[in-house]
Amino acid sequence: REYTREGEPIREWGAFGTGPGQFVYPTGIVEDADGTFYISEYGVGAERIRAFDPDGKLLRAWGGFGEEPGQVN
Repeated sequence: REYTREGEPIREWGAFGTGPGQFVYPTGIVEDADGTFYISEYGVGAERIRAFDPDGKLLRAWGGFGEEPGQVN
């Protein structure tokens, strides 16, 4: 969920789940200089990082549980 500084809701992304645009346990979010949002999460089947454009469109995703390159733990 995104809010104004005054606490008013602006928009909401996703729903509970492991599919595209869904989240299990989001843990962090950051916005880069181009307005791309990166959201990390964990949970069975959801150890990943995903990138969204400023309108909330999924751009790419990567990760998976583990300690090998490209995985997260």
